[in-house]
Amino acid sequence: MSESRLANILDAMVDGVYVANQRHELEYVNPALARVFGPWQGRKCYEYLEDRADVCPGCPGLDSFDGARRWEWASRKTGRVYDVVDSLVINPDGTRSKLEILRDITELKREQEQAADEARRKDAFVALLAHELRTPLTPLLHAAQVIAGGGDRELADAASQIVVQQVRHMSRLIDDLLDASRVTRGVVILRREPVRLGLVLESVLKSNEPTIADADVKLEVISEGDIVVEADPVRLCQILSNLLGNALKFTDPGGLVRIEVARQRGEAVVRITDTGVGISREELPRIFEMFVRARPDDTRGGLGIGLALARTLARLHGGEIRAHSAGRGRGSTFELELPIHG
Repeated sequence: MSESRLANILDAMVDGVYVANQRHELEYVNPALARVFGPWQGRKCYEYLEDRADVCPGCPGLDSFDGARRWEWASRKTGRVYDVVDSLVINPDGTRSKLEILRDITELKREQEQAADEARRKDAFVALLAHELRTPLTPLLHAAQVIAGGGDRELADAASQIVVQQVRHMSRLIDDLLDASRVTRGVVILRREPVRLGLVLESVLKSNEPTIADADVKLEVISEGDIVVEADPVRLCQILSNLLGNALKFTDPGGLVRIEVARQRGEAVVRITDTGVGISREELPRIFEMFVRARPDDTRGGLGIGLALARTLARLHGGEIRAHSAGRGRGSTFELELPIHG
């Protein structure tokens, strides 16, 4: 193959290529590499690629180079990651040069890290799900034994209540899983109609009375007039229940949960603020991801479905949910925005 043809091939490569001599002086840089690192003439490879004043640590001298090396390089200059292959070139005059090919694998590395993170989250989710499904079995078994044994009527009635509570708990878990599956597959169907936001909130508060009582927090509700939105009332209840349940779950007894309903910038806004455990700056960007628990080290956390599901349902309504927190121990605020009907 002629030198001109080889030069044409190297010039056409999308990967970066350079050749340096034994004094680390650049002899050739292809256009792909020059587009990233700029003019190269009269420069040494370590100056060009790393802005260094001397040879890069770990760079083998060409006298001892065995002819092949592959490694991964994170460039401080570009912020990118490269798969690097070094090859030894023996020139016609017997001198040695190094041919280096650099392939940008930044996106591949990011995808691999995301896939590994998703796999870890799924593994954690499966373990948590198994625990959540197993937890009600012990009280259910105990209650069944009490009922089967006959005897004291009050004990049997209490055992029956335990059965009802635990079955409802398991039913909610299964409903969340089914909804997560529907969201993932994009098969959620909304049945929209004009609904009064205040009435929906009243329904949510009514259905959550036992949870509110158990949480032992002060609940404040501030509502601005009669606001009508175009929404699926069942799904809207689900959104609000998830947001309220999250606030109640992570607020210690004696704390405050405030719900505000208002018009803001032409939209209906439901703002739920709590004085609970708060969310760290690192956790905040990911709390709406499926299977990510808002406070992973808190035993009160659920399966990591509720907030992701609530935001997806809000967006299907043309709305949005945003979260704010000043950090751990400083409470949090979740805002649901929905278009006003008409």
